[in-house]
Parts: sequence; structure tokens; C-alpha cells
Amino acid sequence: MTRDEMIQRVERALNVFLEPPLIVLHAPTLAGQIVDAILLDRFSAVEPRECANETCSNTFIAQGGTPRKGAHIKGVMYCTPECARAQAQRAYRRRRKAAKAVGGAS
Repeated sequence: MTRDEMIQRVERALNVFLEPPLIVLHAPTLAGQIVDAILLDRFSAVEPRECANETCSNTFIAQGGTPRKGAHIKGVMYCTPECARAQAQRAYRRRRKAAKAVGGAS
């Protein structure tokens, strides 16, 4: 065995331990699919998050992917776009009310 072959063999062996495992699940029944989903959620590195909408109490798992064009996202804060819009509208109304209070007090 040459030196290069030995290095390649060691690299392949190390990659098994360094890379995250690829999990492929296939269950023919609904019960099996539910168990697979629970196991996948349990052993994935993604942490559940709580929705940042004041009136929502959902816990969700942020899905991977790229944001829409023009979106500046540092982290997913809301469980749905509807929750994001509702919270943004609530914040806008508060800012507008505060601006009226400051402008009307003079």
C-alpha cells in the first residue's frame, strides 16, 4: 500500500466520525412515519424555537433554506408569515401612537 493510499484510507475513516450522519427514513405506515418524524426531530441538531408574536404560543422548528429575494433574515423568529405580519402591524401601531403622543404633547 502506498503512502497516498494510506492517507486516503485514514481520511475516509475520519470523515465517518467528523461528518453528520445521513439519515434516510422510510416507513410504509402512518404510525411508522410518525415514529420516524419524532426520532428525526429528537436527534437532529435543530433546536425548537418559540414564536416571537406576543399573542402566539407556538413552538416550531426553523426549516433550512434561503430567504426570499430582498429579505434580510438573521434568524427565524415567527412560526408563520401571518404571525410575522401581525407582530409587525402591532409594532407599527405602537410607534404611530407614540409619535402622536409626543407630537400632541407639545
